[in-house]
Amino acid sequence: MKESNGGDPIRGPKGKKTEKTGLEETEPKDEKIEAEKLESIYREYWEHARQCVNERIWFTNIYAIIVAAILVFLGGKGFSQPADFVSAFLLASFGLIASLVTFLMIIAVSLGYDHYIVDITMILYYWDKMEFYRRPGKPVTFRKVHRWFFEITIALFATLLVYYASQKTAFLGVFNEHWGVPVLTFFIVFVIIEVLYQCRWEKYSSQCARFKKALRYDFDGKYRKEWSKWFKDPRCGKKTITAEEIQKKVIEDAVERGILLPREKECCLCGKLDWIFWGIDLIYDAFYRIICCKPRKKEKSRKL
Repeated sequence: MKESNGGDPIRGPKGKKTEKTGLEETEPKDEKIEAEKLESIYREYWEHARQCVNERIWFTNIYAIIVAAILVFLGGKGFSQPADFVSAFLLASFGLIASLVTFLMIIAVSLGYDHYIVDITMILYYWDKMEFYRRPGKPVTFRKVHRWFFEITIALFATLLVYYASQKTAFLGVFNEHWGVPVLTFFIVFVIIEVLYQCRWEKYSSQCARFKKALRYDFDGKYRKEWSKWFKDPRCGKKTITAEEIQKKVIEDAVERGILLPREKECCLCGKLDWIFWGIDLIYDAFYRIICCKPRKKEKSRKL
């Protein structure tokens, strides 16, 4: 009878001895252990990403209940008398603060979701299984509509706060004289919040999206073949490179290789001013349509 390999029911069969060193080969076992660890990390990241999605839904549900209760009280529905000034002003202030805090919490949870999805994408790229993570584009994204919902409620409570303040303040009396002033205030606050988001927080999610796209379109597997160079030993001299700098380095290399389209370089100040002027032009178009009952005619650019 043949001799048994002396296998262990937990660790598996023993490795074969090499002719040169007489030591047991442990590479297959090490690779298997590494694959199992990587799979457990993948599952953990996926559970964290799902938890971020659930937290975003929970925060939104709780916030919607709070907003509905405040608006019902301010509207005087279900009460024998309308809300007095002090209570209405305090509730509008609380609604504005709650909207801002929840908006920041949603941004933090969304960026955490992006980070976990980036880690999941890197593991799939390491396994060379990116064909299972195509993620086709959508004409309307939940993140954008979700952000608009909070921006609208922030603008709404800010407008209500100014309205109640105008009841007791002389220089804000114009707020009650023309119905267009509250509408203008609403649009101004909405544009300010949107511009603040685009200038302050959009760059983080945009960088994560471009990094995932760089890995998805790297059909040659350059970064997989040079994994230690790009990811495993992220050191430049004595300085340790952060994860954000690693993403920027990969994105820059992908742009040089033609995998990603380069972004138009512009002055930071000019980019912010462009967003501000776009918002002002949007507000002007809305008021022109309301007052004149027709859309504004825009002059065509003259060719030199």
